[in-house]
Amino acid sequence: MGYNSATVRFGALTDTIPVRRLEKIWFSKGRDVPKGWGKEVHITNHIVLPGEQFPIGYSGKLLVYDRKGAVSSMHFHTVKHETFYILKGEFIVWYYDPDNADIKHEITLEGDKVEIPPNNPHQVICKGNNGIIIEFASSDYAWDNYRIAKGDSQTKEIKRPCGCPTGKFE
Repeated sequence: MGYNSATVRFGALTDTIPVRRLEKIWFSKGRDVPKGWGKEVHITNHIVLPGEQFPIGYSGKLLVYDRKGAVSSMHFHTVKHETFYILKGEFIVWYYDPDNADIKHEITLEGDKVEIPPNNPHQVICKGNNGIIIEFASSDYAWDNYRIAKGDSQTKEIKRPCGCPTGKFE
């Protein structure tokens, strides 16, 4: 991906700014990633590359919980900022209060939004028979997952198409 430049005029000011070249539109399917609690459907993950002129990293996925009581690990990310939108079902979101280190929880319903800034441990439990969360986030790096307590993906045998052992590449 490259950049051209364009001369623009803002009132009396003239400046040359970088302009991203047009790229082709491409189509693909989401990628299913099995989890002990259900699956993630990876929709996009735009990783910021060194030297990018406009470093905007983002990712999007569906978190599909397949049963009542399905639970993610208690974990945090040092870089990733997540926003959850509860599309279907009810969930319990456990988290640590950074002011006093108390463990707290909130029950979320369809239409609720949850903001999770970096360095905030969190865990999600499906309260109903199943549920779907849309996750909007900054770039999702495999190295940016730090577990505090195990979830279903770490305690349950998962059949993976790649043959990766359970607990790896979560």
